[in-house]
Amino acid sequence: MTVRITVSVPPSRDRSAWARLAGARGERFEGIAVVTTDADHARRHGNPQRDPLRPGGHAPFGRYQLVGRAATPSEAAAEYGGTLLLFEPASGEALDAESFGRLALLMYSGGRGADGRLRPTQGGARLAPDVMQALLAATDTQEPIELVIEPLAAPRWWAFWRRRELPPPPSSDGPRFTQPPLDEQTLAASVPRTIARAPLEDRDADTWRDDRDRDSSSGSSDTPYRGGGGTGGGGGASASWSDARVSGRGTSVDASGRVIAAAAVAAVAAGAAVAAARSDAEGSTAGHGDAGGSGNDSGGTSTESGTAY
Repeated sequence: MTVRITVSVPPSRDRSAWARLAGARGERFEGIAVVTTDADHARRHGNPQRDPLRPGGHAPFGRYQLVGRAATPSEAAAEYGGTLLLFEPASGEALDAESFGRLALLMYSGGRGADGRLRPTQGGARLAPDVMQALLAATDTQEPIELVIEPLAAPRWWAFWRRRELPPPPSSDGPRFTQPPLDEQTLAASVPRTIARAPLEDRDADTWRDDRDRDSSSGSSDTPYRGGGGTGGGGGASASWSDARVSGRGTSVDASGRVIAAAAVAAVAAGAAVAAARSDAEGSTAGHGDAGGSGNDSGGTSTESGTAY
């Protein structure tokens, strides 16, 4: 079984996130997290819009897998807590960001700002101390750890009982260590990759299954999508190939074959008629002598040009 921590954040990133932990033994825990990058940090990296795909941006949406764990340097424990967790992208926007150099994501905890809220990050994920404690307890099972960062979606209009308050905004206080050797990027590079990742095919299967389930549960329509399967057309078209053959609608292979066959029969019949006419004309020439022969020269030219298919 896989331990999964899901971090749901408003796409605008102007607020903190809800973090939900699902343990391998059925444990459940929920609390606050932050996956919003500090604005000053983003500007220093030439990414003032905090584009998640590029360095200096917000933590990208997608799926990650734990590959390393290390103790935080003692002089930085107040900023990051006692443990650093290193995740590598597995799917989604996170995997796209690898081409821009975002090869890993650092998860940690740490103290709050003066306003009592969790402080923004330098591109990683900051968990509230109680969430981190629950996650570290789950890692003792030696099960794979998976992180999912996703947009926080509002429940459907009829699911009023699922509505809840939005998480609070991140603290106005930024990260405390912004330069090496204690900045987030340098620490992420120092965490050894000592945890084996799951096989790629398993991750792909889980990703497809979970993304499918999430899409079906968060769609805006109350009518489930039903694809055509073996039917003609895309996007849920309902007319099948057999329908087109029976009714004559559409351009099925069978219908096209019948049209071509009919055209071929017509062409053969026309050729036979022309050949018969030419034979009659030749017979007439033989019966009328020289006068018919001169007429045959002109008539023969006309016949040959008319039968040149």
